[in-house]
Amino acid sequence: MVGIVQAVEDLDPGWLRSVVRPADLATFSGLTSVSAERLAEGVGIATDIYRLHLSYAPGAAMGPATLVMKLPSSNPDVRVIAEGAGIYQREVLFYREIAPTVALRMPKAYVAEFYPQTRGFVLVMEDLASAVDGDQVAGLPLEHARLALNGIAALHAKWWDRPELRALEATIPPFGEGPWRGTGARLAAAWPVFERFLDGRASPALRRIGARMAAAIEPMMDGLAQAPRTLCHGDFRADNLMFASQDDGRPTLIILDWQWALQARGAVDVGYLLSMSVTTALRRAHEDDLLRGYHDSLLTDGVADYPYEMLRHDYFRGVLVGFFQVIQAGAAIDLTQPRSESLFDCAVRRLDATVLDHGLEAFLA
Repeated sequence: MVGIVQAVEDLDPGWLRSVVRPADLATFSGLTSVSAERLAEGVGIATDIYRLHLSYAPGAAMGPATLVMKLPSSNPDVRVIAEGAGIYQREVLFYREIAPTVALRMPKAYVAEFYPQTRGFVLVMEDLASAVDGDQVAGLPLEHARLALNGIAALHAKWWDRPELRALEATIPPFGEGPWRGTGARLAAAWPVFERFLDGRASPALRRIGARMAAAIEPMMDGLAQAPRTLCHGDFRADNLMFASQDDGRPTLIILDWQWALQARGAVDVGYLLSMSVTTALRRAHEDDLLRGYHDSLLTDGVADYPYEMLRHDYFRGVLVGFFQVIQAGAAIDLTQPRSESLFDCAVRRLDATVLDHGLEAFLA
């Protein structure tokens, strides 16, 4: 059937020309060959990612020389988890229906298809290899952290308490619903596995929070899904950000990987970013300014009846729910691998400092 690609071996120029959007058809009219190079195998990768190298007929209009393609994971265990969480369908929906509504820089999607028959998907997107990747271990510099918060504020403000959110709930559910139901039980099973990693890295307070998180997490998720809610990225961290230079030398933000998009208070994204994707020293020096900048961006874009004090309260809850994601992911991967160990080490240490700085254990009292 035209349009269905099960594996990279199924890819050819005829398929690509048959599935690109009509507005882009002329771009690939002279396409003669496509080859694929595997990319991005590592921590947190739920898809198979390839760089496509494209060739065109002599004299034909030249389209892009390279593109990026995402397919379902070839690892059966990873694919079962991804399909159960609905992340493939969710990312396709985001690129097809949500991306055009916001003035955020993200890869242009030439193909975004989900196949209900097989629960597979394919995304073929602009290659942004010239941009600079964010690095969660190194931590974002202040300029990039501010740019990231201003950018995500634009998405949050655009979808702030919009009635259209209800129509998206089947694919982009409110926090605590859909794939998040049963999180408490899964977290109870994950905590003993991950707790060993905290030896020498975390305070007694963070350990006590981890031990109590299974009972607290689902009510906390439900609370963060109450109005006013909006569309959130759901995995808003440095490794899912890129930064490109504009003509005047200023950086522009690019946000990747919308597989975990959800409906919640925007502070879920803010807490996740600031508690783990900047160094503790930078957060301590600039936390209030960054939060106020995010809040000012919401107000400038038309958000009302959301005082700064409410944002801070939601932000602290967002930090805590970020710890659940660390526990669950950390229990499922090999933390002896150097990149994995570095990523989770810095996440735990920075989260711990945030918890202690603000006395967040009291939120679980």
